[in-house]
Parts: sequence; C-alpha cells; structure tokens
Amino acid sequence: MEKKLMFCIPKGGFTVRESLEFVNFNSSFECEVSVVKNNRTINAKSILGTLSLLSTSKSGEELMIHLDGEDAEYASQQIARFIEKKITNANSKLDFSEPAESWM
Repeated sequence: MEKKLMFCIPKGGFTVRESLEFVNFNSSFECEVSVVKNNRTINAKSILGTLSLLSTSKSGEELMIHLDGEDAEYASQQIARFIEKKITNANSKLDFSEPAESWM
C-alpha cells in the first residue's frame, strides 16, 4: 500500500536530536519511508539523509512523506502523530488538507 503525507516545517525547524528521533521512529516500520523536498528524495530511515534534509530546512518549507509497503497505513498514522506532537510543541499548525498528489 502507498500513502503520502504533507507537512510544513514548524517554527524553529527540526533540531539534530529531533531528526535522529524521526529516523529511529521511522526505522520501526516495515514499509519504505521517504521524505521529498524540492524534487529531492531521501530515505527517512537514513541518519545522514534525514539530517541533511530536516536540519537544513527552514520554518514554513513544505515536505512530503511517501510510504510504501504493507504497514504504510499504520505508519502514516503514527508519523502524523509524531509530527503533530513536534508542531504542537512549536505552536504551529499541521495541515493534511491538500491532496498529496498535487505535490508530485
């Protein structure tokens, strides 16, 4: 199964620690997890790729998470909660209202 989520980088961005937590969190899923920004795709289970993408992203920049595999539906729900928690802590908004297909 394939799923896509979109989000904006919260105020304050992602710290190195939060990026590492994101990698560890994504590594618990069987499905492939990728993050796409400006036609650049990284493996969200890769420390180096995730650090290079998330820690250099600025507040308000838009990213898409692409999931593909058997547990993609479950993983998308868990990842959305993970990001929502980060964004809530940063007093920003999470918006999944725009269809992910419009990003491709």
